[in-house]
Amino acid sequence: MASLAAPKVIPPTQQAYLDAFKSGGWAKRGPGFVREARESAMMAFAESGFPSTKAEAWKHTPLRELTAQAFQPAQGPARAVTEAEVAPYRLAGAIELVFVDGHHVAALDGLTDELVQPLSVALLKPTEDLEANLARHGGDEPFTALNTAFWQDGGFIHLPADEIVEEPIHLLHISTEPASPTASHVRHLIVAGPRSQATIIESYIGLPSGSPALTTSVTELVAGEGAHIQRAKLQRENLHALHVGHLAIRQDRASVVHDNLLSIGAQLARNEVDGILGMEGSELHLNGLFLATGTQHVDCPTLIDHAVPHTTSRELYKGVLDGRSHGVFLGSVKVRADAQKTDSMQTNRNLILSDGARMETTPQLEIHADDVKCAHGSTIG
Repeated sequence: MASLAAPKVIPPTQQAYLDAFKSGGWAKRGPGFVREARESAMMAFAESGFPSTKAEAWKHTPLRELTAQAFQPAQGPARAVTEAEVAPYRLAGAIELVFVDGHHVAALDGLTDELVQPLSVALLKPTEDLEANLARHGGDEPFTALNTAFWQDGGFIHLPADEIVEEPIHLLHISTEPASPTASHVRHLIVAGPRSQATIIESYIGLPSGSPALTTSVTELVAGEGAHIQRAKLQRENLHALHVGHLAIRQDRASVVHDNLLSIGAQLARNEVDGILGMEGSELHLNGLFLATGTQHVDCPTLIDHAVPHTTSRELYKGVLDGRSHGVFLGSVKVRADAQKTDSMQTNRNLILSDGARMETTPQLEIHADDVKCAHGSTIG
């Protein structure tokens, strides 16, 4: 008689997230396509659980800080935030949405524009572009899946064809002082129509706090034919915070995307980038700088996928480490078999200022085409 397989044992922290999803009614939040995405993401998380350090992408990450306890989704801002607290972080003249503990606070917004809406508002009358792209590109890796299941709010930036936005668009996130371990899950969708142009900044700020808090952020950026998008992410949460971010970039013909990262905050910060150059003539530039001290840990895993011929990518990441901090750069460039005439350059440079600091750097090229111009290199000094 065939033996029965032992039932799967679910770790307590993973089970706590599954219970929170059910008890919080998250599967019933939003229109049908959002509810389906939430349920699918939670099913993926139930199946996969948390990542393992056996996986190359998580090999050097102190996962226990992320998995030892369950961070319950914030039900709203932990407290009221004043204009005086927000003012130092505003960008003068910017179109600005402000989120506190993952929730949009309209009273704190800066300039407004109909092209930039909170997702909570946009989903009241979802457009075709919103439904076609929201939660379609980020994947189902564990922390992205948690974000998809639990996201509270975020920004929807929709640029029509030929739209040129002169003012910067600022998505400002404020974390306060949670009474217990809580999580802010924010989701952003940027759909840039053909030949549109804009500059978008995401800022993550942590007000002084002695309590740990988790932020997961997922941004899906879809650049239409000939679109030019500049994006910057400024991560400077307090040193009790945990931050896991994911950026998914999908590019059409002749589109140009510049992404810039500055990471100086959080006890553990992980900023993932997943870019697919999906049409000829597309161009992707990734630039990153992190500064770490004390016992901070910073992860910068990136993937650039040259899926078609005649695409270009440039990547430059730099790290400066002091104290007993730890940095990780895992940069992958993939050139598919049909992606002839690919032009790619990847560079990682790091400066260590103390005997206790460590840096792990792994630049990778995976090339399946023979008519390409690709190079990579890394230094630690």
